[in-house]
Order: sequence, then C-alpha cells, then structure tokens
Amino acid sequence: MSSTDQQIDGPRGCQEHELALTVDLLNLVMRRAEGLPPTIGSDYPHVYCAGNRENMRIIKMGGQVVSHVGLFLTENKVGDHALRVASLGCMVTHPDYRHRGLGSAVAEDFARTMTELAADVGWLGTDIADWYRRLGWEKAGREYIYKLDRGNATLLPSVEEYEVQRGYQGYLEQMLARHQQHPFGTNRSLGLFKLLLDRPDTDRWPQLETYVATRQERLGAYLVVSGREVLEYAGRPEVVAGLLGEVFRREDEPAVSTSDRDDTGAPALDATLSVHAPVADDDLSGVLAGMGLPRSEGYVGLLRIPDLSRLLAKLGLDEIEVEQEENSAVLSRGSESCQLTPREQVKLVFGPERVADFAADLFPIPFYHWPLDYI
Repeated sequence: MSSTDQQIDGPRGCQEHELALTVDLLNLVMRRAEGLPPTIGSDYPHVYCAGNRENMRIIKMGGQVVSHVGLFLTENKVGDHALRVASLGCMVTHPDYRHRGLGSAVAEDFARTMTELAADVGWLGTDIADWYRRLGWEKAGREYIYKLDRGNATLLPSVEEYEVQRGYQGYLEQMLARHQQHPFGTNRSLGLFKLLLDRPDTDRWPQLETYVATRQERLGAYLVVSGREVLEYAGRPEVVAGLLGEVFRREDEPAVSTSDRDDTGAPALDATLSVHAPVADDDLSGVLAGMGLPRSEGYVGLLRIPDLSRLLAKLGLDEIEVEQEENSAVLSRGSESCQLTPREQVKLVFGPERVADFAADLFPIPFYHWPLDYI
C-alpha cells in the first residue's frame, strides 16, 4: 500500500488517547523485534508519558500510529552557563510503512520542534550516525572511560571512615544537591531524579543500583551503576574514587575465574567496572590520572545546533558574529573568519576534532550528558 492510499495525519504531538498506541509501536520496533520484553514505558517513564506527550511526535495512517520520534527537553550545565538540550529518542516507523519518507518527516519535525522550544543543542545516541549526518547531526564532545579490574581496583583509596550502603533511601535530597554542584550535566528536579533511579531491572538498564558513602548522616559521594558501568557520580573526588573501589569489591566474585565460560561461551563473570566521566572533570579525573589509571575516550553523542547565534550568546561568546547562509554560516571575530556547514559548526564548538583554526582559544566547549539521562 502506498502512502497515497491513506491520509497522512502528522507529524504532530501525541494526543492522550493515542499514548498507548504509540508506546505499543515503540515496543514493537525497539523491543519485540529484538526478542525483548516490552519495556519502553518503564525504561523511559519521563519521556513516553502523558506529561511529555506533546513532544512524542507521531504520524498516523488509517487510524494507526505508524511513525514516531521522541523529544525530551532538559537544561544542561556547562560550567557557568546552562544550555537547553533536546534529546532525541525512539525514532521508529512500523515495518509495514517503511521506505515512504515517514522517518525523514518525523526527523524534520523534531528539528522544527527543537527550534520552537528554543533548544540550544540537540543530543542523540545511536549506532547509525550516517543516517542522521544528512540532517546536520555530528558526533561530538568527549568523555573519558576508566576501566577498573582486579589488578587496579585495589589501588583506589579507602573509604573506611564512611558507611557504604546500596540504595539512596534517606539521601536523595543530598544526592541531588551534590549533582547540582557538579559543573556539568542536567539540572534535575527531585521527582525526575527519583524516577530515573527507580527504573526496574531491564535489558536497557540492567541491575540499576545506587550506592552512597555517608558519615554522620552526611553524604560524601554517590554512584549510579547499571550492570558493570558507572553511569553517574558526584561528591568529593577522593570519596568517589574510594566508593568506586568499594563497589567493585562488593560486586566481584573472587572465587569465579574470568576465564570460565557459561553455556553460551560467554565469560562466567565480567570482573570489570567501567566509569563514564566528563573530560573537563578535573576533580575525579585528577585523582584517577594521578594514580596512573589508563583511560579511553569516546564521543558524548551526536549533536546538532539549531541556531548557532543563540548558542554562542548563551555561552557568553557575543564577540563572535554569525552570518547565516543557505547551507553554511560565516563566523567572524576581529580579523578571523571561517565558513562552516552545520556539521562543521558542531565540531568547531564541541570538538574534539578541529575543523578550523578559528577561535582556538575559545573552543571546544566541554559539553557533557550523563548516561543516566540517555533516552
């Protein structure tokens, strides 16, 4: 059946009576097609819900929801500045309605909605970067990834002066205060923070746990761990580092050999703990780098800049003038100037690669998006 055989309704915001139909489509494509249980609603309860349904952008045909893209708006700290970030999630089309341009339609609608909401940056995590590059998205930003194992976890400092417990009960407000003190990441409400931490054990968020280190009822640090990954931390850097070592020891099973295999041939135990960290976090990275702990680097995600002039103004970079052309922008500052495509603009502002020598003293900006906020 061609798209001309049925009237296309959308892209537009999801209405209340369409919420269940939309979540069913997301589960069909993103979960059931992968042989997984339908957990989209519990994986992202803040995104695919009545409170955010206007940002669940859908297309309907014949009374059926056939295409969707989700948007969730946050405010992210970048040092002394705050940027409005529009995260893109679950861009899907029903298998029976593909190759009709519906995916492109909801992607373009996302871009329009992002502009209408005055977002400064779009963020996206995906394995199919090339599809989005044609729409102006580009891999950018940097994060460090430290990997603890049985050989180096013992080198981390002790937290014997602190009480370590699993679960955040009684400490959520202190955790939020610690998180808000960190110079990078999302400004959250207490309700949103609790919602993120309370998500059930699923394939997307396996064994999601919170650990806190306290002394005399005062929080020194916390970690949020999913499986063998630390998705977020905050607190005094030496206490965070010590808590990492303590959590590693608690989750390790020394009697199990890492060379043992299960029935599928996979290792019986993954005796590692990966830690995601902002590149600009000199506190924890200073502690870990001072120990000589090796690290790898990765991109923060795919980013998109809807309005370069507004973004630079939000970052306090009014000295840079921007003249927008059809498919590029001319940037100038004093005697410097350069002309950049949308994807090159992303690289210039957020790096890590240098696409031009322009304003090398100002860029890249160390943007970060904690994995706990991924959608």
